[in-house]
Amino acid sequence: MNGQLREKVIRNCSDKWSRQYQPDGLGVRVWQKLGPEHVIKLLEDAAAPARTDANALLRQLASTPWRIGATVHSGGKGDAERGADPNAHITLSVGGRGYHLRCREQPGLHVIAITA
Repeated sequence: MNGQLREKVIRNCSDKWSRQYQPDGLGVRVWQKLGPEHVIKLLEDAAAPARTDANALLRQLASTPWRIGATVHSGGKGDAERGADPNAHITLSVGGRGYHLRCREQPGLHVIAITA
């Protein structure tokens, strides 16, 4: 992603993200409060199966207001259609729609799938 587009994505991110995380067993890890720059980097470096969705989401982040709903956590509340996600994930809200960036830790934190 070029620098100009990266800056546009960062500008579109709400400044209300700084306290958006769910304290749980993962809370002691260093990526507990990832910022917009970190989310962008995770999307740019997404694993091959998630790369197409990550690129589409990056384009959407460049044109739509978004915010980090919760940084890396597992669980959550789930909903009527599905239970809580046991995998580590990041929750984003983009134009009123929620996305989960499902992550793995090995060999470092990386996005393996994106679900809406």
